[in-house]
Amino acid sequence: MRRVYGIWFLRRVVPVMAAEVLVLVLMVNLFANQVFVEEVLANTLSASVGNPTLAVGYLASAFATTGSDTQGVIVLLFLAGIFMLRDLKRAVVSYAVMKRNLPAFGRV
Repeated sequence: MRRVYGIWFLRRVVPVMAAEVLVLVLMVNLFANQVFVEEVLANTLSASVGNPTLAVGYLASAFATTGSDTQGVIVLLFLAGIFMLRDLKRAVVSYAVMKRNLPAFGRV
């Protein structure tokens, strides 16, 4: 049964995760070409030295004042991250369910 699950995993989960990682890498590359991330982080830290909650306001303000193309890339990166986490959770849950059911199949 482990072999069946391994084949299922390789055919169903790996291609989806590989495609998502590829899209995420391309989007991060596009984002890095548009935004100087090190400066944004340095400015965020300097803006929120006394009160760390000010970082959220600074980042929201920085997002609001960027161009629409950069905002689009940021939103797409966020959505891609959410979808990757969702698919990773599904794979882990499927694995856990299958692993829990494996001993019963092994004794038959």
